[in-house]
Amino acid sequence: MTDSTREPVAKAFDLLAAMIDRGGQPTGVRELATHMGTAPSTVHRLLTVLERRSLLQRDEAGRYSLGLELFRWGQQISSLFSLRETALPRVRELARKTNETALLGVYNATTQLMMYTASVESSHPLRYVLELEKWRPVYAGASGLAIMAFLSAEEQESVIERSKLTPLTERTITDADQLRRELAKIRRRGYALSSGQNIPGAVGLAAPILGVRGQVVGDVCLTIPDQRFDPVEQDDLIGSLVECARDISKQLGATVEPGDWPPAPTE
Repeated sequence: MTDSTREPVAKAFDLLAAMIDRGGQPTGVRELATHMGTAPSTVHRLLTVLERRSLLQRDEAGRYSLGLELFRWGQQISSLFSLRETALPRVRELARKTNETALLGVYNATTQLMMYTASVESSHPLRYVLELEKWRPVYAGASGLAIMAFLSAEEQESVIERSKLTPLTERTITDADQLRRELAKIRRRGYALSSGQNIPGAVGLAAPILGVRGQVVGDVCLTIPDQRFDPVEQDDLIGSLVECARDISKQLGATVEPGDWPPAPTE
């Protein structure tokens, strides 16, 4: 990327920072130009682009203030940080209790993708180590499916259309009707179980985490090499997993009563 293409992006960020530093109060083009030491024509072009994306809004007097999209970004970023901070002690406890690798996933409603923000590994020599802070689809594997199952039907269809259900492994569900049936089953029982859909040779168990308005914000996942996965232990693993997800959801302000699972999804 050349300096000429980087410069407008940098100026746009500088402009947003200037607006935030001024408390988001309505401000005119010339006032912002003077504050930034930039030509009014340049500032006006940047303001127009940011307004078009709802990051800024303009009043009848032609002054600009922070837009609702920027507020929404802030809310999402804040929730991601508070989720990790709230959930990590319980995720550590889950990994200790099961001696399996426990993962914390978070969901981005804008991109309809998820990522792992924390991993607590098991002590077994044979275990999976997953890359953190990498955006992943929600239609493949237990961790994504536990999130997708608790989205609204409209959001689920949007994920299907947007992703085209591109396979990640030979076991990824790529038929839309089959996926819808699997999501309905996960929604009824409150957890997802998969084998090799996201990572070949890995069994995944995952349960959703709900936010204060009852919306799904992420999930907790256990990942186990299939050579070591014992179906006899499945119920105990699921019990510990669901308890962990329920406790985190309650700490985030969700209305989840003891023994109340699966949670009622938000439409």
